[in-house]
Amino acid sequence: MAKSKGKKFVGPKSLCTCGHTGDGEGSDHGNEYGNFGSGACKVTGCTCARFTWKGWLKKFERFMESQKGGK
Repeated sequence: MAKSKGKKFVGPKSLCTCGHTGDGEGSDHGNEYGNFGSGACKVTGCTCARFTWKGWLKKFERFMESQKGGK
């Protein structure tokens, strides 16, 4: 589950074009390229070979909005 550590977001931040999470620890994509969630999709049956950004996850957007006022 995504959560924050102080002002740091922990968990997947974005959505891949395949529809699964990426770009963060605990994402649906592997770690082949040295960054959490940037490799091939780990969801059974998905053929996505590398994370391709589609948009931010709502949880991450809410976290970023909450940080705007408390810099």
